[in-house]
Amino acid sequence: MDLEIDERQRRGVTLDNALMKELQEAAERLSVVAQSLGMAPATNAPRAAGPRRPLAPRDMKRLLQLRAQRRRRAFGQFLDWPSWDMLLDLAVVRAEGGHVSVSALCISSGAPQSTALRKLSALEAANLVRRYLHGSDRRRVCVALTDEAAAMVNAMVQEELRFYAEVAD
Repeated sequence: MDLEIDERQRRGVTLDNALMKELQEAAERLSVVAQSLGMAPATNAPRAAGPRRPLAPRDMKRLLQLRAQRRRRAFGQFLDWPSWDMLLDLAVVRAEGGHVSVSALCISSGAPQSTALRKLSALEAANLVRRYLHGSDRRRVCVALTDEAAAMVNAMVQEELRFYAEVAD
């Protein structure tokens, strides 16, 4: 990836490394969630450096429409950062049968702790997540998706995968 960035910079393309890293991490999380939910085959094939062609205006408009439709849904306020990242992380943990502590979830969201805790409280109030004491370490408070939230995340990830597959074709 670094060689690709260096090459683009030599050609005069200015890249924001933090943005590139954030986009790469988001794509990796989406891939992990999709694989853990059995929605995409695991692959060791190298990823393409970027789209083969620039996105067409119709593709960008479709993505905007997709995001607007999501915001209008019952839990639309939870589909933006950092809530969506938290839901994705929790979906991975659920699929792997693991546990994630409140503090670890806040850190992985990438948001300041106060923001992450506020978003987590909102997710809990909406019955999308639940807190529980870890089975072997009763000092740790963990977080898990509810069944309703797991179904919602699954549907959203499938919807995104369909969109990106259409754009790639």
